[in-house]
Amino acid sequence: MNNWILLKDQLPPFDTPILIVYGEGVIDIAEYEEKTSWSYGNCERTEENPFGITCQEGPAITFGGGDWSATFPAPEFKSYCIGYGIEPQVPDPEYYPDVKPIYITHWMPLPEPPK
Repeated sequence: MNNWILLKDQLPPFDTPILIVYGEGVIDIAEYEEKTSWSYGNCERTEENPFGITCQEGPAITFGGGDWSATFPAPEFKSYCIGYGIEPQVPDPEYYPDVKPIYITHWMPLPEPPK
């Protein structure tokens, strides 16, 4: 049974665990959160922002937890694989010249557990 839904055709419900497909066929459990926040640190360092951290907020599909998590912000649901993590920002081309974006392409509801 193949119940995969193209993400561009239909968004999943908010705050409900789903299966997703991203990258080159990786499957994971995630949630589409109506309001989540993420930050990244490759921004210009200024007196007001000495660490170069930018925080953003909005809808995104997220997964992982603990020491590792990934955020794919709407509407593109795109991130980048950098080293050992997945980050929503465009990486610095000086350090990651060949990195390509990865996208979530499909989702489906979780199947019912066996009885």
